[in-house]
Amino acid sequence: MEVSSVVIPQRVCKDTPPKIPLDIPIHHLEIDHLYQQTLKSAKEPSEALAEFYGSVYYHTNPISVYTDGSCLDNGEEFAVAGSGVCYGIESHKNMSRRVPGPGKPTNNRGEAYAVLLVLMEIDPRRTLVIYTDSTYVIKECCFYAGKHLSMGWKIPNGDLLKDMCSLLKHRLASTTFVWVKGHSGNPLNDKADALAKEAA
Repeated sequence: MEVSSVVIPQRVCKDTPPKIPLDIPIHHLEIDHLYQQTLKSAKEPSEALAEFYGSVYYHTNPISVYTDGSCLDNGEEFAVAGSGVCYGIESHKNMSRRVPGPGKPTNNRGEAYAVLLVLMEIDPRRTLVIYTDSTYVIKECCFYAGKHLSMGWKIPNGDLLKDMCSLLKHRLASTTFVWVKGHSGNPLNDKADALAKEAA
């Protein structure tokens, strides 16, 4: 019986362990191919969002509106949520509405319902800028809509978010969400907050 061996010279280094070359054949399994296909088909978030919502065809002078939500006794059994929409300090278009069920009343539900009120009100051919202090609403509309659609909207506030994203999808003009810091002295945001509290 003949045995052969190869001596692999190695330098001893205290900082890193020695590297031992291995000549092991790699067998590509079906799962590897599926993984590669998934990586190749992955889209940038902005690309996936554009595909979900589609194109816009109108560009007009923007309508700016501030939205806010409020919940009294948030997390309690008898909690009540309200939504506020502010077009201007004394605007006759301002809205103060109690948030309907069946979902549990929360601040987030109030925030989402306020945006839904705006989307139901504004002509879809008008460019719209929505100012909100809710990162929840922005994330749900701008990042997670596709994921929630694939899950059948089985999430908290899924009824409102589904309707909100559907209205956004059918808008023919652009919609921009702008985050504003809450309770920071912005009179329009403060007015939306007051309207939400009034409804709750």
